[in-house]
This record gives sequence, structure tokens and C-alpha cells, in this order.
Amino acid sequence: MKKVRLILYGVGALGSHIAKFLLQKEGVEIVGAIDVAEDKVGVDLGKVLGLGGNVGVTVSADPEAVFSKVKADAVVHATTSFLQQTYPQIAKALKDQKDGNQESHERGHTQGSFPEKDRSRTLTERVQRQDEE
Repeated sequence: MKKVRLILYGVGALGSHIAKFLLQKEGVEIVGAIDVAEDKVGVDLGKVLGLGGNVGVTVSADPEAVFSKVKADAVVHATTSFLQQTYPQIAKALKDQKDGNQESHERGHTQGSFPEKDRSRTLTERVQRQDEE
């Protein structure tokens, strides 16, 4: 069985829980981790998660470096719930990975987050439209 290769974007409270869950799943491999917290950058993800050992993935503060070096099937994004703050991060991940799925806590509640013309568009459609402009 081919493992699904994931980059974890955000290793805070929610991202850490997601990472621990994913590390227990068969068929899933975390191949990259991104976070801006200085105490996590440069540290193995296993130590950041308090697992008592290394998992072989070093947390980076540089998304571009991770996206350019790591071949992943998807990006799990867990930095914040506010789409206006996460949009540039998710757009970069989608653009760099060229394929991917996204979800946001605010996804179903975008009223007021974007101009009227953009409210009905998915994030992927917005990124594609920006690339065309």
C-alpha cells in the first residue's frame, strides 16, 4: 500500500493533535512540518509533540523551502481559523504543491471575509483566478 505523504503546516495546539493522530495511522507519512514558533523550528517533530523520540521530520519556519524540497500528496493546514490570515499560506501551498485539497474552519462562513464577487468561490478557484490575472 502506498503511503499518503503529508506536510503539516502548523504545529500548535490543533496541529499537534492532528500530527499525533496521523502518526498512528497506517498508510500515512508526515514528510514535512512548518511552524513559526522559535522553540519548534529546527527541532524534530517527535520532540515537539512530546513523543520522547525523533520521527525524522524537522520543523521549518520556511514554507517555500519545505514545499520545494518535499514531495507530498497533501498539506494539512492548522495555523488559524481565520481565512483572511490563512489565505496566503494556503494559496502558497496549493500553488507550490500543484494539487491538493484544503479545508478551513471558516470555509463555510466566508461572509465578510472576501468581496461579494469572491464569496461563492472555493479557495482553489480564487488561487487559480489570481494566477490567471
